[in-house]
Amino acid sequence: MTTERKLQDVLAKRRIEEVAFRYCRAIDRCDEELLLTTFHEDAQVDMGVYVGPAREFAHFVMPYMRDNLSVAIHRLTNVLIEVDGDRAKVESYMPGCAIGATPNGLTDFPDVMRYLDRFERRGGEWRISFRRLVMDWNAGFPSTMSEGDVFAQMVRGRRDKQDPSYGYLTR
Repeated sequence: MTTERKLQDVLAKRRIEEVAFRYCRAIDRCDEELLLTTFHEDAQVDMGVYVGPAREFAHFVMPYMRDNLSVAIHRLTNVLIEVDGDRAKVESYMPGCAIGATPNGLTDFPDVMRYLDRFERRGGEWRISFRRLVMDWNAGFPSTMSEGDVFAQMVRGRRDKQDPSYGYLTR
């Protein structure tokens, strides 16, 4: 492999990671418009609870996230990317957590999932063309989140475009 090819692959991997991180931000901030920028128009997803076009998934998941969870945190680790020209296979671990209302009160929902993605570069832009979610572990227990004491003095994240990051980042 030439040095130029290696550099192109490194750049492709970085662009793919940026899209994957943008997906997490879009889900956590309930930003459907941003979420749609991570998928190609004809992308498909298999999320277990939803299988079909990614565009319809975005319409499905956002109301659920807004109406059922007061906190959602997605983060990516162990991102493995295999680039092959304008296509790439990606496995990302997603240890996350959420807080939602249940009949028993607020509940913490930690989980560990993986995304198995197919990315494609079209028109010079990398986006997801297929995503499969694999659930490895999850739990639920009474929430112990504190909003008092020192935490009351901190700026809280929001699940909309009023989140402080929207005044800070441009995308």
